[in-house]
Amino acid sequence: MKYVVYVECDDETLREGGYLAHIPAIPGCVGRGLTKKEAVARCEETLRAYLALLIHAGVSGLPRETEKFELEVYECVGSTFPSDYNPLMPNETEQLVQWMEVSRDELLETVAKLPPGALDWKPNPNIYSIREILNHIANADWWYVQRLKKWPTDLMERLAATRKLLTDSLRSLPDAERGQVTVHYGEEWTPRKVARRALEHEREHLAQIREIAERYRREEA
Repeated sequence: MKYVVYVECDDETLREGGYLAHIPAIPGCVGRGLTKKEAVARCEETLRAYLALLIHAGVSGLPRETEKFELEVYECVGSTFPSDYNPLMPNETEQLVQWMEVSRDELLETVAKLPPGALDWKPNPNIYSIREILNHIANADWWYVQRLKKWPTDLMERLAATRKLLTDSLRSLPDAERGQVTVHYGEEWTPRKVARRALEHEREHLAQIREIAERYRREEA
């Protein structure tokens, strides 16, 4: 079986910890190394482990992890590869969603087996704890969702788009969640508080804008 491997070699990638190798044909296969050779070798290790996981989960149409693979390696600058520009078809979307579910199940199973105290333990102060890594993964999902939609560059259109996102979210709340309390960075939030703060925040800054505009008019006069 032959796979194309792209190795990111730009300065920013190297500063983040070394070369980064990807196999786009099997989304999720990635390997980092201090050398290109090491990155590719780790990517192949990831490929074999990932294929074993997917096959065990019942995903069909994949090569066995024990097969011999031929890797065709290309160096690149940046993280967008030629295959990324191919339209994502409905059948591929369903397949990728299935793979996402398998990967998330493995993540949750791994965390469920952790001993008490492991979530917040740090080998040293400069390394994320497991809890911080999990928060990062959760926040990244929202970050990726935003990349599915190109927000308007025109400021007024952007204001309309972001406000519609908020109002649509409020309108679509199921009955069971209309009084739900969520905690973000130690602060409690409810749907009513979200709506209140959105309005308060806008009104506060509207007053600020009016004050600046008035000062500008006086200066111009």
